[in-house]
Amino acid sequence: MKKTLWTRRSALALFGCAVTGLAGMRASVVNGNRTVIPEKYYAEGEWLSMDGAFLGSKDVATDGYSFCIDGAELLTPREYLKRAHDDYSKYGIVDTKTKLKDADITCVIAVKMRVRNKDNVEGGIKTYVWHLVPESAPNYDFMVNTDLIAQAMPALDGLAAFAVQVGAENELLVPFMMQNTNDYFEGYETVRFEKAFPGTYTMKMTDLPERRLLRFEVK
Repeated sequence: MKKTLWTRRSALALFGCAVTGLAGMRASVVNGNRTVIPEKYYAEGEWLSMDGAFLGSKDVATDGYSFCIDGAELLTPREYLKRAHDDYSKYGIVDTKTKLKDADITCVIAVKMRVRNKDNVEGGIKTYVWHLVPESAPNYDFMVNTDLIAQAMPALDGLAAFAVQVGAENELLVPFMMQNTNDYFEGYETVRFEKAFPGTYTMKMTDLPERRLLRFEVK
């Protein structure tokens, strides 16, 4: 009886090993066939071209556009609006008043960038798909505050998307913020934001077929 029981256990053990071996073999095959997406980083002052790649959906035509980071700094929402009023008035008169609870908290990462349009006559850029991630804390995700950028740049007509004329180059001051409230539908004026911090950040501009990222220092 003991011998029979031992044999059955051995058979089960061997079967288990065989299954495990097959699973391991399958995982190896899957991993071996996994598509590796190449990544390319662009430092402050370097131009990143959108040609031949896309972010989110390939149906959004962004070929012809290129971006260059000129700097990034920590500001309060009130300081950000004042900076937009002082330096970007060519995009319309900026209303610097704000009722945000965190209007005087350093929760804005203001990214100064230039954007060019070489030959795109149909597409445009959606800023609300941009994300800023600190390399020291990759679980943090700073997103474009669409309400704040619309207030800072009246030329956007209340939208967080834009197009640049063919052959032209424009400047942007983009506010990235991280909401820390649990209620997604909380009113804009009462929502609270995480305090921003300095460091090295990355901003993904394309997904496929190549992942292109801007990398720069926030001071």
